[in-house]
Amino acid sequence: MAKIKQGILEGISGKLGPIVVVNNGESAHIRMAPTYTEESWSEKQVSLRNRFKEVSRFVQQYKKSMIWQIWKLAPGKGGGYHKFLGANIQAFDLDGTVKEWSLIRFSEGILPAPFLVLAERQSGEIRITWKNEASQSRIRDNDQLWYMAVAEGKFTGPFKTEITRGVMEGVIPDPDGNITGIYVFFAARDENTFSPDRYVVVI
Repeated sequence: MAKIKQGILEGISGKLGPIVVVNNGESAHIRMAPTYTEESWSEKQVSLRNRFKEVSRFVQQYKKSMIWQIWKLAPGKGGGYHKFLGANIQAFDLDGTVKEWSLIRFSEGILPAPFLVLAERQSGEIRITWKNEASQSRIRDNDQLWYMAVAEGKFTGPFKTEITRGVMEGVIPDPDGNITGIYVFFAARDENTFSPDRYVVVI
């Protein structure tokens, strides 16, 4: 690494072609820019990069969806993309595949989440039931049920229904009988507030 007192490199810092300039205001250091090849990365680093790439692809497909808007509205610092990605990174294995369906997150927010959710297959439809906290405000009874579906290993949705939280049950269509799991969550009528989602296997 070469050290140069101020001169032609005054105020310059960063990569310049094959060299890197580090400027601290009094002097500048020059070193060769590192070069990377496929052999530069460990097996674990490659796996982590693959996982990040797959999670990014997963998140990006919802950019024009209401899912993106839900995460923009969710509490916490950062934009919707970063909150959505951060919530899902652990759901993917190092090879980029989903390692656990229940770890996938589609919704987040300050509304109460449903609990004791069950999904039972019927002829051409799925009956969903859930419980509400006894202390829950009656205002929340008007929240609307939304869901994402898993069918043949693929996600579809989000689907908005007219089913309200207060009835604690409802039916959604499944004409082909291929939905294997659903992510259930609630939205306020103005769609500016949502609940965390809950994953349930269809039985």
